[in-house]
Amino acid sequence: MQKAQEKLEEEKRDDAVEEQREAERELREAIDELERILRQLREEEIERSLVDVETRLRRMLDLQRSVREQTEKLGNLTGDIKDRTLEIQANKLSIEQTKVVMEGQRALLLLQDEGSSTAFPEALEQVNADAQSVSKKLSEGNVSALTRSIEDEIIGALEEMLESLKQVQKKRDEKKKQSDQQQQQQSSNQEDEPLVDSIAELKLLKTLQLRINRRTQSLAKQTNNQEDVVGQIGDPGLLGELEDLASRQKKIHEVTRDILIKNAKE
Repeated sequence: MQKAQEKLEEEKRDDAVEEQREAERELREAIDELERILRQLREEEIERSLVDVETRLRRMLDLQRSVREQTEKLGNLTGDIKDRTLEIQANKLSIEQTKVVMEGQRALLLLQDEGSSTAFPEALEQVNADAQSVSKKLSEGNVSALTRSIEDEIIGALEEMLESLKQVQKKRDEKKKQSDQQQQQQSSNQEDEPLVDSIAELKLLKTLQLRINRRTQSLAKQTNNQEDVVGQIGDPGLLGELEDLASRQKKIHEVTRDILIKNAKE
């Protein structure tokens, strides 16, 4: 550019045009290189996020499986042994369950900081809420079938999320095997590439919906009148769980709507 300016000042217009063309070519090369660097940085950022989230989820799953096993043992206690040890051991389990919650909160922060996924943070928020509910129940010495069923749902949810992340990573590995030219064509906007694609997110939302359906059916069996088609719940505890399900149903609707609107714009 400086050379082109000098040529113009010297009134050597033909030479100035050539220098301008050379400057334009070098600018295009610089832009292409910058875009390549940005794509690479985004790729590395996604890889780190996937590994970090997966590590947290696996830790949660291991902890939850251990708590579930111990809850089952406490639930099978009878007689004097139950009276002497249940409260103490259940409180210890509650502390272990709190570790699941803490790991879940850290994983949620990672997803929220990354910012491109909507279904995964919602799924993890529900897992964290269930984990907190179990921790409270265990602190009260509650090792009932309901407590264990929620623990099972947490385990199932974590397994599904890990499997989904595994599929995401598999797709990314397959994409890396393509030629450089194909990669550039398919990843021209890679700096905006989401952590998880829309198909994976919608599959996860379907799982969340099925989980709500199952828990709704479970609550329906605990209504005051089994012959009442609508069903009325008088127990404050059950009523609170029903309100929580209503809130989760609303969130699933909102997340699904947001994903569909985003895809329609694209």
